[in-house]
Amino acid sequence: MFYLLGSNFGFKSDLAINKALFSVLILLYPLVDLLRVFIIRIKNGNSPFKPDQNHIHHFLINKKYSQIKYLFIIEIIFTIISIT
Repeated sequence: MFYLLGSNFGFKSDLAINKALFSVLILLYPLVDLLRVFIIRIKNGNSPFKPDQNHIHHFLINKKYSQIKYLFIIEIIFTIISIT
């Protein structure tokens, strides 16, 4: 994210981006993951507030990816989603 910001933590002048859209995109991963997990829990007959291991990052950890690898994978996926 720092490549989008200038030295004063404002958007670089040569980068045209809708600030409201950028704010939504930052929240896209947690919101999509939250909704996905809530739907899975309700579908299985559990409370949506009961903890489990259905989050995307838990799936990647169980696949034996390191923290850096799964963060990179999540970042790539949601960057592609946000571009389209």
